[in-house]
Amino acid sequence: MRPNSFTGGSYGAIPGRAVPSIEDCASHLQLLELFVGLRERVEKWGRDNGIEPDAAWQEFVQLAVVRFTHWFEAATQSVIDMELSTPPLDVLMAWHSFMLNPHVYVKFCNAARRDGAGSRGIYWP
Repeated sequence: MRPNSFTGGSYGAIPGRAVPSIEDCASHLQLLELFVGLRERVEKWGRDNGIEPDAAWQEFVQLAVVRFTHWFEAATQSVIDMELSTPPLDVLMAWHSFMLNPHVYVKFCNAARRDGAGSRGIYWP
């Protein structure tokens, strides 16, 4: 398998590791579970406020992408590496989704940040 160009040939943010650890997998599954819960809360908010659940979710995702863009452009390298802090859940969701298309993500990183910030992806530990 060809490694992703933004991981430097290794898994995620850990140089030299070819596969994720059990802890990395557990963290990832917990994160995905948080995303599911977030969607359920947003859709419930939509129903409670007379908005179609899907419309409420779509609007929320659009705002999350805008917030991600602002966060990504303003964050320092250490914040983007997530060694010191974690962005808000909606920003993390947009970031995670964006990284599912590595070629577009790398182009975005190169255009938005000349310092290479963000090219390592999410720091799972």
